[in-house]
Amino acid sequence: MQYYTPKEIAKFTGYSRDKCYKIIADLNDELKREYPNQIIFSAKIPIWYWEKKTMGIEGKKENEEIEVETRS
Repeated sequence: MQYYTPKEIAKFTGYSRDKCYKIIADLNDELKREYPNQIIFSAKIPIWYWEKKTMGIEGKKENEEIEVETRS
């Protein structure tokens, strides 16, 4: 799984690195509530979750199975 760090979030947002640590901590709290089995790393946020929360992109999580619809 790929993650963003506070340094990378600071580049995207223009916020200080300290503010980005707080943003990541808050998002990790939300992530843990939404996905209780998700492993959380302090000072890192999964890229898929950052995109979901900031850009509304609903991509699949890594290692998540994709349902394939077949036509008969």
